[in-house]
Amino acid sequence: MEISLCKLTRQSHPCVIVGDMNIDLLQWDCQTAIHDYLNTVTSNNFVPSLVLPTRVTSKASTLIDHIYYYEGKSHNRLKSRSGNLVSDISDHLPNYLLLFADKTTVNYDRSVVRLFSEKARDNFSHKLNLCDWSDIYAVKDVNRASEIFFDRIATQFNESFPHVRLSRKRARDKKWITKGLKKASRTKCKLYKSWLKKRTPEAESNYKEYKKNI
Repeated sequence: MEISLCKLTRQSHPCVIVGDMNIDLLQWDCQTAIHDYLNTVTSNNFVPSLVLPTRVTSKASTLIDHIYYYEGKSHNRLKSRSGNLVSDISDHLPNYLLLFADKTTVNYDRSVVRLFSEKARDNFSHKLNLCDWSDIYAVKDVNRASEIFFDRIATQFNESFPHVRLSRKRARDKKWITKGLKKASRTKCKLYKSWLKKRTPEAESNYKEYKKNI
C-alpha cells in the first residue's frame, strides 16, 4: 500500500480513494495495526474525509467506510465537502464527497409543462360557462360549426393552462414517486433517526415495523 500511495502522490492530479475497508478508524488509538494503516495513508497526503460512524447497529458504531482525498499539485484547487446521509437504504450509511470550484451550476431538464391545479381547472370551467355559443347554432355547415366549437375550447384551454417552465425543484421529481410515498419516506427517515439517537428497543421496533409496512 505504501508503494502504491507513493506512486500516486508523485502525480500532479487529484485522487480519491473510496471503499468499504472493514477497518474501524474509531479504533486508531487502541489498535496498532489500524494506527499504522492510518499513518501510511496520511503521510502520503491522503486526507480522511469521513470522521463519523458509517455503520450503526443496536450494539455498536463503526467507521468502516473510508474516503481519502489527495488534492494533487494543481493550482486549480477544488473545495471539498463530505459526510454521511442518514438513510436506511442499506446497513451502512450512504457516504458522499463533493468536489467543486468557487462557482458551480447545476442544470436540470426543466421542460415546458401545463399545470392543472384546482384553481386553473375552476378558471377553465368558469370561462366555458361565460362563453356565448349562439353563433355556432347560426352556422348551417356542421363542419364549420364544430371547427368554431373546438377552436373556442382550445382558446380557453390555452389561457387557463398556459405552458410554463418547470421549476428546479419539480424538475428533480420522478413521476412514479407520489406525494404519499414522499410523506411515508420522510416518516420512516424520522423514525430511523430517532432509533439512532435513542438506541432503545421501543424506538427500534417502531422503526422496523413502519419500514416493513411501507
